[in-house]
Amino acid sequence: MKLSARMQKIADLCVGTSAADVGTDHGLIPIWLEKYGGFEKLILTDIAGGPLRKAMQNVAFYDSKIRDIRLGAGLAPLAPGEADTVIIAGMGGELIASILAGDPEKTKSYRRFVLQPRSRESSLRKSLIELGLPITGEYLVKEVGRICQIIVCEPSAEGGEVFADPLADTEVPPMLFEAKDPLLGEFLDRRIKGEEKIISQMRRKKDPSAHGSAELERHISLSAVYGAMKEKL
Repeated sequence: MKLSARMQKIADLCVGTSAADVGTDHGLIPIWLEKYGGFEKLILTDIAGGPLRKAMQNVAFYDSKIRDIRLGAGLAPLAPGEADTVIIAGMGGELIASILAGDPEKTKSYRRFVLQPRSRESSLRKSLIELGLPITGEYLVKEVGRICQIIVCEPSAEGGEVFADPLADTEVPPMLFEAKDPLLGEFLDRRIKGEEKIISQMRRKKDPSAHGSAELERHISLSAVYGAMKEKL
């Protein structure tokens, strides 16, 4: 059984002997954890029956012993503290944040969260800080031409990531620089090109409103921030 680079990194970041995959979809990460990661208890949850049926098909195909498959939204199907690691991957950052904010006490009962947002990563980072969930790991993984961001937070950890500059650090966290992540240069290049494209499009529209002007200035600032970061590499 071979996982994609993104899924393998998520699996490698799981700790303990029990894990829950929230919004599991295909169920491949829990199956790998059970067969190769030494995990004894795996819980697969999803808000819809279709993905759970697909997960059950994969459980059968890979001859997995996983039987704990639950229907429900977010953390609702889980009991407090019943998994060492909770995986939430492949959702938007704001949706992940809303799941974690839904029941703060339950959220803080788990040892580790491995989060892989598909969008709005900076918004998720801000929410984690507001919720008092220390960010203890930041990783970049390339998959099918896309660079994915993976965030680890541990509710009971001391300290965690510090954002001295909210605009820059929530977009490109300091931990990536500290770890000398090999994908950081390419990641920044893509961000710079993305901002330049947005700026060009906004200037062609010539939105005279205060909102349009403020939004344009924000993207110009982000482009400059990414450029300054790239020069530090």
